[in-house]
Amino acid sequence: MALFDRFKADRVACDEIIILRDIERGVPIQPELPPGSTIDPDRTVVEAAITECKLRTDLANDRFFFTADAFISKDIAVDRPGLPSVTLEYGFNITFPEAMVAGCRPSQIQPDILRRLRCQIYDIKAQEYLTLDPAAGTFDETLILTVTVKIVFEDQILIPTPTPTVSPTVAPTVTPPICVVVSTLALEIVAGKIRAQIGPSALRDQLLHSVALAIKLLKMGLVQETLVVLSALTDNLQFVFNSAPFRRQALSLILGDIAVARIEIVNAIR
Repeated sequence: MALFDRFKADRVACDEIIILRDIERGVPIQPELPPGSTIDPDRTVVEAAITECKLRTDLANDRFFFTADAFISKDIAVDRPGLPSVTLEYGFNITFPEAMVAGCRPSQIQPDILRRLRCQIYDIKAQEYLTLDPAAGTFDETLILTVTVKIVFEDQILIPTPTPTVSPTVAPTVTPPICVVVSTLALEIVAGKIRAQIGPSALRDQLLHSVALAIKLLKMGLVQETLVVLSALTDNLQFVFNSAPFRRQALSLILGDIAVARIEIVNAIR
């Protein structure tokens, strides 16, 4: 009888690209702004990280709605004639107004799954439109976030592993196919990048466990199950990427290597 590993992963009920907006008028500026002062868009940086996504299911109208809590960081560069340029630094939390997800409806989802749904936000793109008013010492801003919201539910995937057996004879040495060797090497690179980019932590242990499981499944010839594990690993990293801006550079490197590993595996089985 086969043994099973239970692998926890998110399944996507639906996803959709949504635009979130925040408009502020008359934001005061402390430094002096002589006439002719302008905002330099090339040196102005805006970053956004979603800290929480809250899903609301409206059964009466058969719709899904969500609100997003975000942390916004802004470095606004202002050029001032006759004076040194200044950089205005802002960091604040914001809750975007409730938005509707039009891509799916509660009536399309099984009732037992409906109770387990939650939302996650990926692929955040921030755009800032600024208008400076030197005379008033203020600026107007329009912040636009383009995000992908996913309505997901947690599920358990049973992945078979062979039952250990005791053989009275020594099994012959079998050289694995070159496709397995190449794909396994790509996953070993992912593991090495995780060790290099993430210090000792529960997150690192969890990521390394997932990579080890993917390697194990690949060597067993369970390619689809391997890809499922890598998809769940990517989702986990993407969620951390969105919620922890200070880790983005390190996580980007790991996400890139996982993408390469998946391409290697898919190419190897064609």
